[in-house]
Amino acid sequence: MKIKIEKEDMIDFSYFKLFPEMREILDESLVPLTQSMIEIEDNLTFEFDKSLVPIKNRDMMQRMKKLYHPNNENKEELDYVKNFILSTTITFAGYPNTKTKEKANNFQAEQVFYHGSKVEKDIYQKYNCIIEDNIISKFGKKGAMNSSFESTNPIKKEGISGGGVYKLVDTEFGFDRRLIGIGHTKKDKEHLMIGTNIKFCLDVIKKRLDAEN
Repeated sequence: MKIKIEKEDMIDFSYFKLFPEMREILDESLVPLTQSMIEIEDNLTFEFDKSLVPIKNRDMMQRMKKLYHPNNENKEELDYVKNFILSTTITFAGYPNTKTKEKANNFQAEQVFYHGSKVEKDIYQKYNCIIEDNIISKFGKKGAMNSSFESTNPIKKEGISGGGVYKLVDTEFGFDRRLIGIGHTKKDKEHLMIGTNIKFCLDVIKKRLDAEN
């Protein structure tokens, strides 16, 4: 369902306080988030070097293939690219309508991850977003690439509102992700997705719980 957000309000998230009876009947596959799964940041902008000249999509794919070729032993180059990916990537996740199927009165869905990049501060201002409270990610204008660095059409984003927003982290087992927000708005023409920072969400929940006590 597409939710219309008023121009002056780009904050959107919801939460439910479960009664003990509900917690007891939750499916075992539902595991609560721990503190180690969440990353608290209040500024997820990135100022790209505007002096750099973009290269053509085809040339970029060829460079990526060479970079990750098994025979490439240029560790400095690989580390540079890895650190750039870690510092700029923002991932929106959700269950798009096109990946949801109904079988025998049950619904089956597939989770999809949309990997984009941080944006500059002026993009936040343009779309009436607060840097400390919002998260914006920009996606490629010419589609996406698969694991073989081949162009492919990304899955449409309809239906993923309310899904998690993540940053990539480096571990001894490779890349992993940590929750940084909740997604709620997509702007297809501008190739942007917008979410609410998890810090804002947690602060609101804590204030309400404190008020109840």
